Amino acid sequence: MGQAGNLFHSSSLESASLHSRITPTQEQRSFLQVNWRAMADAVAPRLNELSGMPVKTWIQGSYKFGTLIKPLSIREEYDVDLGVYFCWDDEETATPAPEQLKRWVQVALTEYLDECDAAKSISTPPKERCSRLNYTKQFHIDVPSYHLHEQSDKRRLATESKGWRAVTRRQYTSGSKTK
Repeated sequence: MGQAGNLFHSSSLESASLHSRITPTQEQRSFLQVNWRAMADAVAPRLNELSGMPVKTWIQGSYKFGTLIKPLSIREEYDVDLGVYFCWDDEETATPAPEQLKRWVQVALTEYLDECDAAKSISTPPKERCSRLNYTKQFHIDVPSYHLHEQSDKRRLATESKGWRAVTRRQYTSGSKTK
C-alpha cells in the first residue's frame, strides 16, 4: 500500500503521479504569475486615472490557495482571478454605479490587450460578475470589480445586471493584496 502513494504524489521526475498530471508545471506557474502581476501593475494606475479613486488589486481563488488544476481539455483554460477594488467613502453623495466600475475595467483591459503580447483577446461583452482577459498558453484572468470601504473593511461586488452584491468576510479574506 505504501508503494501506491507514489501514484498520487511524488517528487521524482520520472514518476507520472496524479499530482503532477493535474497541477500546472513550474513553467506554467511562472507564466501565470508574471502575467497576472504585469496586468495588475498596468491596469490599477489606469483605473485610478479613469475613476479618480484609489484602486487596489487582490489575487484570489484557486491560484491564491495553490489549488489551481490543469483544465480537463486542451480547449479549456486555467482560471486566475484578480479582484479590482475601487476605494471610496460610503458617505459621499455621488458614487459610481456598479455598471460604471465594470465599464472602466473593460476599457482598461482593452487598452492593456494592445500592450501585452501574451494576451490574445478580451471577452466581449463582459461576464455578469467580471471581465475576462484571455491569454496564450491556455489561461485567462477574470477581473471582478468591487467597491471597498477601507474604514469598515466592507466590500461589494459590481455585477452587470443585478447591481451591488454584498461580499462576506470569508469570501474576500482569501485574497492577497497586491497593491
